[in-house]
Amino acid sequence: ELYRANGRIFRENNELFAEPSWLQVMEGQRIHPRGHHPLAGIKNEAEVAAFLHNVETVIGKCVNHMPDHAEFIAANCAAPR
Repeated sequence: ELYRANGRIFRENNELFAEPSWLQVMEGQRIHPRGHHPLAGIKNEAEVAAFLHNVETVIGKCVNHMPDHAEFIAANCAAPR
């Protein structure tokens, strides 16, 4: 009911599922929040957009330094000859 009300996930101690897993379970069962947590409204839209742009930039830089899938497989997972 907490998730249905505002999308909040509460994890007690060291439960088997972490927050991302609970999110996947809820959404996978088509349980969607009716609202959002009030703290989500603290930042204005421009601040959120700037933050997300920064996240996108950091991820892009990381991806540019990573091998592509074929290169990774060849270097780390290729079957012995």
